[in-house]
Amino acid sequence: MKFDKNLFEEGEFLEEDGAESETEDGGLVFGDAGASGFDDGGSDLYADEYEDAIPEQDETSGKFRRPRKEVRWKNLLVILAFVAGVLICALIVFLIVRSPEKPVYDNTGRFYFASDLLTEEGKSFSVYDHIEFEVRNFADELRISDRAIESYSVTVRSGDDDITRDCKIKKDEESLISGTVAAGKVRIDLPEEYMNKPVEVCVTSTPENVVLNGTFTVIPSWSWSFTDQAGSVCGKLVILANEEITVKVVWDEKRLTADMSDPYIKAGRDGSSCVLSLAAGTSAEIYFFKEDVNSDLSSPGADAVKVEKTDGAAPSGTDAERFDIPTDTGENPGEIHENPEH
Repeated sequence: MKFDKNLFEEGEFLEEDGAESETEDGGLVFGDAGASGFDDGGSDLYADEYEDAIPEQDETSGKFRRPRKEVRWKNLLVILAFVAGVLICALIVFLIVRSPEKPVYDNTGRFYFASDLLTEEGKSFSVYDHIEFEVRNFADELRISDRAIESYSVTVRSGDDDITRDCKIKKDEESLISGTVAAGKVRIDLPEEYMNKPVEVCVTSTPENVVLNGTFTVIPSWSWSFTDQAGSVCGKLVILANEEITVKVVWDEKRLTADMSDPYIKAGRDGSSCVLSLAAGTSAEIYFFKEDVNSDLSSPGADAVKVEKTDGAAPSGTDAERFDIPTDTGENPGEIHENPEH
């Protein structure tokens, strides 16, 4: 039996005996073994090579099937793809369902006294306006003190001097209940003379006498100054804000006249006073004309200008943004900054 290579797709055989020949379209036709050059010594070799490439004919329908080797490869690929899909789905489910096991601590008899800022070793911080931190009865959500913190004492030192009594210290409840997560806040307001200077804060627990400490440099949240000198036509008021504030400026009309072209004065003036708001990291400059150019109104005790912080809202239009006053676009000055160790 001979077969035409180009007629495999047609599903036909050329039933003809004899030597190999060509069809009309140039296809090769193979005859019997002898005619196709298959001898006894090599027929088995070539038969093995072409056996899986020859289409098989179904005896019932007479239709030809794809070669067996091609079918086997396709089946294998389908099986591999299915197995890979199952493995990927199983991995996704495992990652979603899996949750890390939390360690279990035995807090029986344990005593924890900690803080969000203070440590037993001590760190340095720069803060604005005042010092504020937490005292806690836990190290983390799993390690909680089994015994109550009965009380804790706070001391503040500037160099070798104990300035605790000079400071205004406000504490939450003395006792922190055991067995539950609890924390108490501590706020310390320093006297003005200790601003911009490092002070050491120590907190000691009762019982156990655990000592936590930290060094703080407190920067005023805002400040002001009035500069003048004899012979000058006017004096200058400068207000600096490290946080968003509203202040009230009062001046002595007998000695000073405010610059009415100043946007702050125009928007917030009420007689001999003015209320204005400043955003964090901004400043304001206001000039005042003097009645007596020979006087120096910045000298101690002159008190020609006073500035005080107020809780009231400034009139509309006294903010820095409206008048395009440059602002500090750096980091938020209201944050606590840990000082690098040297």
